[in-house]
Amino acid sequence: MQQHVDRPQGSFDLEGNEPSVGTTSPGRKRFLIVHNPIAGRNRLDVVREVARCLERAGAVADLHVKAEHTRDDALSAPIDTYDAVVASGGDGTVRSMVAMLGGSNVPFGLIPAGTGNVLAEELRLPRKAGEIADMLLHGPVVALSTASINGAPCLLMVGAGFDGQVVAGLPMALKRQIGKPAFGWPILAALARKPRTFEVKVDGRSHEASWLVVANAAHYAGRFLLSKNTNILSPGFNVVISRATSRRQRMLELLHLVAGHLERASTIEMMPARTVDIRGAENLAVQVDGEPVVSSSYRVVADVARTPMIVPRGLDETAHALARSS
Repeated sequence: MQQHVDRPQGSFDLEGNEPSVGTTSPGRKRFLIVHNPIAGRNRLDVVREVARCLERAGAVADLHVKAEHTRDDALSAPIDTYDAVVASGGDGTVRSMVAMLGGSNVPFGLIPAGTGNVLAEELRLPRKAGEIADMLLHGPVVALSTASINGAPCLLMVGAGFDGQVVAGLPMALKRQIGKPAFGWPILAALARKPRTFEVKVDGRSHEASWLVVANAAHYAGRFLLSKNTNILSPGFNVVISRATSRRQRMLELLHLVAGHLERASTIEMMPARTVDIRGAENLAVQVDGEPVVSSSYRVVADVARTPMIVPRGLDETAHALARSS
């Protein structure tokens, strides 16, 4: 369903007042907003308000509400006719949006509307409609370090073992209804299982793991710090390998994670990496950016593309500092 928000006569700022000259960014005036109605709790009211704010500021905002089970590439309008494409949803929606954009130079923005919204937490994106619209109009564009798994985009994280089991056991209908509390039972069910080990190669070197996290971002599940040495704006992974062989050891790891110092757990090893390979993975639970994936093997490669994204003011300075130090 494609909607065009009625544009009032004249131009207004985000609060409905007459603006000063230059309210709308000269290079960013046409927006395509793609809303995923099955993401999280479906914040369509916020999405429509963002569109209205954009149009009050003199921009054009076309709102496309996806039908269930349709692909993002089914959009009727050519992407390159817009100055920005905006995803409304969670991390899975963002991942599919990045895949749709491919190597396009059209920047994308995000209206956080999913359950996890890990990318939104990582980049400290605003949640109020007026602030989101202001960011889309005037925010800088930075290059996200986009990884790949078996050739498909991966923005944030690949998890094998424990969190793969959690995501595999997550009832999606309940997740859409109640949000994060839906993870409670799958976490308990995964904790009840005795950890089983599998082989993984990190930059060609073999390791034995019972839980693997390949992180392209600093945080896990949005708020829990994995490593200060990882940032989605800079290339490379932080690979977390767990060698826990008992439920008690796994619980201790999670307590360290919640406390913000997972690296102190005796069963945890962390290392930087550019490639990760898992073979013989037929019975291994794996998740990518919060969605389950199934394959007999996996190859995860860092920084295969630099994806342009609109972010809040000031984050471009962080990106430039990281680029100088890398």
